Amino acid sequence: MYKKILAALFVLCIALPVCAKRQSEEIITPMAQLQKRQFQTRTFSANTETSLMKGVLNVLQDEGYIVYNVNSVLGFIYGVKDFDTTDPNVDISKEFGLTKSRLSYNGVKVATLEFVANVTPYPDNTKIRINFKRKLLNEYGNAQFIDDVDDAEFYEEFYNKLDTALSLQKNGAVKKQTKQEIQISTPPKAEPEVIPETVEQTVIEDTTQPQKTEVVEEVVESVPAEQVQEEEISENITAEDDKEAAKLEKKRAKEEAKALKEQEKLEKELEKEKAKQAKEQAKIEKELNKIYQ
Repeated sequence: MYKKILAALFVLCIALPVCAKRQSEEIITPMAQLQKRQFQTRTFSANTETSLMKGVLNVLQDEGYIVYNVNSVLGFIYGVKDFDTTDPNVDISKEFGLTKSRLSYNGVKVATLEFVANVTPYPDNTKIRINFKRKLLNEYGNAQFIDDVDDAEFYEEFYNKLDTALSLQKNGAVKKQTKQEIQISTPPKAEPEVIPETVEQTVIEDTTQPQKTEVVEEVVESVPAEQVQEEEISENITAEDDKEAAKLEKKRAKEEAKALKEQEKLEKELEKEKAKQAKEQAKIEKELNKIYQ
């Protein structure tokens, strides 16, 4: 009887690792990853990489994210949104699926959403893939819980907001282009036409016969007024085109310099934040070492 019990336990110990391995293989499958990529990715046929990245930045700013890194060469955008779980006016059940009382009971002080976008241009279209990651931090800034947002409706809502932002961008660009075309195509107002004097009348008095006068007409040659007006309009249009082109080039250079400055500022803020977190982590480790000593 004792030998039978030992044999049954031996078979059970061998079978348990095999069952656990099969169960883990059933939970994480390639098909689940493919399904996740499907609702994270969207294809745009009528938008360029620049316009898509601009639209994403507008949506993130509207939603209260702080953008820490933007790389136009790689099509990469990284932003973070923090929630204060102790604020009674903040509702985070939609983003995290938990009430603030439950988070407070577990010692969570800050809830964070991290956003990553990857924009890839192709010959016929442009694709964008986004990912949201959730983090729950305690009062020391340590992460108690980290996972990816796998809710398809959450991603669909973001893409709906992106469609609205792109539509607003397109309407603004069309209005701006139409205004420029009107300014270029409208000729300046022509000056009032001056009718040259063609006849000069001179009255010559006859000394012998004071009652009779003789009118002498002198014709003065002049250039046709219509030809002069056309030449002036052509010169004004050319000068206006050159002026508008110089203005647009100056504005573009100013926007590029501003974007570069903002990127450098974001990089400095990110480095500062990393240094701050490292300092806090070192402080926590130091306090833990004191406790254990």
